[in-house]
Amino acid sequence: MPGKLPPPSTPPPRGGSSAPPPRASGNPAPLPKSSKAPPAPAGAQDAEAATPAQRAARNSSYALAAFTFIIVAALFAWFLSADQPWGFASFITVLSALLGVGTTYQLWRQPTREHAIAGLVVMGVSLLRVGLPSMWSAPSIVILTLTALLAIPLVQAVILLPRS
Repeated sequence: MPGKLPPPSTPPPRGGSSAPPPRASGNPAPLPKSSKAPPAPAGAQDAEAATPAQRAARNSSYALAAFTFIIVAALFAWFLSADQPWGFASFITVLSALLGVGTTYQLWRQPTREHAIAGLVVMGVSLLRVGLPSMWSAPSIVILTLTALLAIPLVQAVILLPRS
């Protein structure tokens, strides 16, 4: 008859093909073959496949780049605020910034133990600008602390990276 609705459908029986399979003894149920997990991002696959030495090289490059950026930012701040900006400390800072850029590039392009040691030497040379402990102030303590914290990935790279 026209205008009549069809009878309501009955739900599928329990345990049918549309219901998930029951779990057995605490093991998770396998996914049906029709449902696939989305592929992982390309960066995640690279990070999982990276060896500890590759991770140490990447982290040390990032730490040395951050160190160089902080040195350059401090140098600009020093030149903007100081009455007589050129002196021993500013010369050491400029030298450390230039060497930091070069060492970061070398460590990124060819991660070897020697390049990581060169990065540690650059950080050590940059500490000459803080002077003797009798002349230290709050900014000196900040410089020492940041340098020590950013040197940790480089020390790890020295331990893990192969010699050239």
